[in-house]
Amino acid sequence: MSENMKMMPNDIEVEKALICSILIDEDYNEKLRDINLKSDSFYANEHKIIFEAVQKLQSDGSNVDPLTLNATLKSMGKLNDIGGAAYIAELLGAVPTSANIRYYAQIVESKHTLRSIIGISTTTIEDAYSETIDAKDLLDRASSDLFLLSEQRSQTAPEKIDNAVISTVKQIEEWSKRTGSVSGIPTGYSEIDEYTSGWQKSALIVLAARPGMGKTQFALNLTMNACKLGAKHSIGYFSLEMSKNELVLRLLSMETGIPMQSLKKGRLSTNDWGRIPIAMKRLSDMNLYIDDSSSLNILDLRTKCRRLKKDKNIDMVIVDYLGLMETESGVERHEGISRISRALKGLARELEVPVLVLSQLNREVEKRPDKRPIPSDLRDSGAIEQDADLVMFIMRPEVYKIKDSEGNEQKGISEIIIGKQRSGPTGICKLFFDKNTLQFVELESNPEYQDMG
Repeated sequence: MSENMKMMPNDIEVEKALICSILIDEDYNEKLRDINLKSDSFYANEHKIIFEAVQKLQSDGSNVDPLTLNATLKSMGKLNDIGGAAYIAELLGAVPTSANIRYYAQIVESKHTLRSIIGISTTTIEDAYSETIDAKDLLDRASSDLFLLSEQRSQTAPEKIDNAVISTVKQIEEWSKRTGSVSGIPTGYSEIDEYTSGWQKSALIVLAARPGMGKTQFALNLTMNACKLGAKHSIGYFSLEMSKNELVLRLLSMETGIPMQSLKKGRLSTNDWGRIPIAMKRLSDMNLYIDDSSSLNILDLRTKCRRLKKDKNIDMVIVDYLGLMETESGVERHEGISRISRALKGLARELEVPVLVLSQLNREVEKRPDKRPIPSDLRDSGAIEQDADLVMFIMRPEVYKIKDSEGNEQKGISEIIIGKQRSGPTGICKLFFDKNTLQFVELESNPEYQDMG
């Protein structure tokens, strides 16, 4: 058989065995509840038609057996299309029992997935040869189609509550053994930890602000704290805006206490040069994995995160930032961001790690006298607010020349506003931002703030 005439993946005998098992097992639906079977899952056309009839019986609340199947196919006008009642009788002899029904269903669904991959690949190859579609658009479409196929295969079934009760109590027992209020990954700031109990597994966390407020820098502070405090967690950091070298330059300034501008100009004292090797060693010892791809879609991100989880067992993912991620071609920006947001939440749950994503705010916040953001200010999509388990904002009063209640300037003050928290309180935490070393520190530990007070 030539290359162009290869048979599509299928197993007709297994399809027969599956249909036979469905017809003789009244509990088949329960046994296959987590397998995403559709009529298209079958290769043989007669089997597609038979499964359509099975689904119709299900939706009507009727039992599925040879007699009801025969009657339904007749009412659909498709009994002769499958070979008549004789073919149904033939199917009943495919297997003696339904003991292997799940095994048959998994094979049928696997073959269908392979055919779907071939279909997507074939269409992509044909369009690539024709050169009628822009290469980037074609790549986006192929990635989107494969991602959608993968999502369709991900299906969970309802479970009785007893297992969830046991696992939840076990989690509470684990938390009770810890000292302090942090049950997740520490943020490094006691007041924020008090509100959040740290970054929690499977949570989607959004950190948003207007440009110039220090989103990236605060994210880097959070990254350093997670890598260095407690269990010294592993972090996957995806930077779509800055290169690895730019990020490391900022991390060096934070670790050495040498002003950023001094590092960039190379104007360092002998003492400064002495600090750098120590900082290099500390940074190199962190389990921090940086990806600075400027072009990244959700499929690429998910693939890279899965690999990092498998190879490095990362504890957290940080994405800087949402607005720079590529959306599907031909999709409105609003809808594209919504899909990315939902996929990020799915990624957090799949890997069981917190996912922190940075986002921008629209200009509505500038119209308020206090300039404090609210969740509806999130740019591009309301889905971000809905999908997020925790939404935080950064607001620096001095940028807007806002004074405190006593009329004093708020130099260096940064408000970390917890605007939404699905499982906890909202509120405002105040930190001090050192613009020279790019560090966010707690007010009580900052001499400059104490002098101001």
